[in-house]
Amino acid sequence: MKEDSIYIIPVADKIAFSDHKYNAAVFVVLYYEEKLDSYKNYLLGIPEDIDVYIISSKDQILESFGDRYIKVKKKNRGRDISGLLIAARPYIFQYEYICFIHDKKEKSDEEYELTQEWERIIWESLLASGCYIHNLLYTMESRKEEYMGVMLPFFAGGSRFFRDGYKRNIAGIKALSQRIGIEYEENDIPETFATCFWARTVMLEKLFSIDWKYEDFPDPTVNDDGDLNHSIERIFRYLLKDRGKEEAVCISDRYMAHLFLDVRSGINLMWDRLNGIGITDMAEFTHFSETVGKIRVFSAGHSRIFIYGTGEKGLSAFRLSENAGIKIDGFIVSSLKGREPEFMGFPVVEYGKEVPSESGIIIGVGKKLQSEIISTIENGEKQDYLLLN
Repeated sequence: MKEDSIYIIPVADKIAFSDHKYNAAVFVVLYYEEKLDSYKNYLLGIPEDIDVYIISSKDQILESFGDRYIKVKKKNRGRDISGLLIAARPYIFQYEYICFIHDKKEKSDEEYELTQEWERIIWESLLASGCYIHNLLYTMESRKEEYMGVMLPFFAGGSRFFRDGYKRNIAGIKALSQRIGIEYEENDIPETFATCFWARTVMLEKLFSIDWKYEDFPDPTVNDDGDLNHSIERIFRYLLKDRGKEEAVCISDRYMAHLFLDVRSGINLMWDRLNGIGITDMAEFTHFSETVGKIRVFSAGHSRIFIYGTGEKGLSAFRLSENAGIKIDGFIVSSLKGREPEFMGFPVVEYGKEVPSESGIIIGVGKKLQSEIISTIENGEKQDYLLLN
């Protein structure tokens, strides 16, 4: 995904001061009554000039919404996808822009936190506030001739999650593409997927070229990769490319701030874990396997192994040696004055006094001291050494 296809949109500040009225509607599929309170604040924030459709198979949900909302009954089959392709079908093409969004509930306790975050991403990315919605529509309108046809939520979980889900549905996506008459390239993998989006309705025409029936969709108890629902979730990239457009993703500035703090915390935790195996910077991370291999080869040629240095780089060399399966004999310093006699449970010795000439020395010091240490060894007992760059 290109940088210029990711849009961070303000929640509270208008990016364009205009009285332009967008021909737009929001379609919401709801099934879980216990989740309604999670979404109502978002729904209340939708500007009055945008129509809102509530679609559900449950009368009690439809009845909980007032006259502001257009209520549509659906069958309990096909989940949110039938809500889009069947229940919403009579209304969608009255509008130039639509938002489609739905509720979600975890299948098990283990999925609770993931589902909560999924919900937050979806609703924050599509309906964060009235100001946000107008900003998003302005962005789509001002770029529609260039390439923009659909805005999808920004998922921060990484591409592996989407690629794994994509691979399990390739056969279904291929069959659906052929059925609606669009090109499909198996190696052209979507960066994101969901049936939650803002779209120019013209971009959806081929998806609606089929007169979908509820019977086309799986029984409501079935939710397996490879079914029609999962294929439709992943078809939007190819619908857009068929019209010469590209997918874009959106995220609110409010959620971006949350994500930034979350990512920073994750990065700090990652470095804490990496430090535990001897990686202290990106260069060491990049060359980790290579460095461990070098330590193994070097150590195999010596009966005793010492690490020169007891600072951060010395500790890193020790952790790397542990990962290489090498047990060292001790640490070396240039002078023992003011130093502890042990480090990490191994003896600390002064160079030139207790280091046998047949020993191998792994140099674990920063760049400023490396040339000095190498000179000390080469002008001293001339042991073999390995410099970890």
